[in-house]
Amino acid sequence: MLDILNKIFTKEAMSSKDIAKERLRLVIVHDRASVSSEFINLLKEDLIRVIRKYLDIDEDQLIVNLENEE
Repeated sequence: MLDILNKIFTKEAMSSKDIAKERLRLVIVHDRASVSSEFINLLKEDLIRVIRKYLDIDEDQLIVNLENEE
């Protein structure tokens, strides 16, 4: 939690890697909050869109698995 606050209030610009890392951290927090399957599908689409932004990927070969281990 402190990492997130430090990055929000620091004057340095975050790298793309750091931004993606923080997004993933937030995704994990939301996933653990027992969200709906509709939200999970939107999350998968968003993750694919972000990955596609930085990498040239073949979406037919991409598999996204989200698991909730309780």
